[in-house]
Amino acid sequence: MQGGTVVSMPVPQDGDGTGCSRRWAVTSPSPHESWGDPAQAWSNERVLYADASRRTLASAAAVEGFFAFVWFGWGQEGPPPGVPSVLGAGAVLAVLVVVGGVLAARRARNQPSPVDGAAAGKRFGIVVGVEFALVGLGAAILGFTSHPEFIAAWTCLVVGVHFLPLARLFVGIGMAPLAGAVSVVGVAAFVVGATTTVLPSTVAGLGAGACLLGHSASMLLARHPAAG
Repeated sequence: MQGGTVVSMPVPQDGDGTGCSRRWAVTSPSPHESWGDPAQAWSNERVLYADASRRTLASAAAVEGFFAFVWFGWGQEGPPPGVPSVLGAGAVLAVLVVVGGVLAARRARNQPSPVDGAAAGKRFGIVVGVEFALVGLGAAILGFTSHPEFIAAWTCLVVGVHFLPLARLFVGIGMAPLAGAVSVVGVAAFVVGATTTVLPSTVAGLGAGACLLGHSASMLLARHPAAG
């Protein structure tokens, strides 16, 4: 690329402010530089780097740690021998992540909020509302058709998919890979539950709990650029 400068500047997400604290963006050329056609230069502007605020990372870690704890608990429904101890250890680690996330978010309370602004709050509410509606509908159908054992697998799949639209709200924290991982666990829970004697809740609880625990811990322990 010829000419142009790279500067650190705040870039809002669709004008709603969703916790994205800073981006590295390509700006227009200086008077002594040239990109050729000025209109083309502006159209080629692109973001090179996006990073969530420390408050966003800590808050997301606390929330995901809590749900990791919930999933590890759900996995205790009727697991094979040896699995309960793994689920218990995971639950303990999840609690530690929750505590660490809450404390870190409190220290960073002056930084941008994970969901800041009416538009962002509305989007978040819609995504979560649809998620709960789908989970409830699927659970009702599975219960009505005498297959309640697959409710955990269905819930896991819906939770995984719902991370995809959330990835557009919470930029820079790796929600898309998490969506793929949890969705795969949900599908695996269906397959294992239908073909073996292992309960779907065991697969979903252990798998989703591990995904959320790993992701939340990585956010909590990440070295934030602002910290130097």
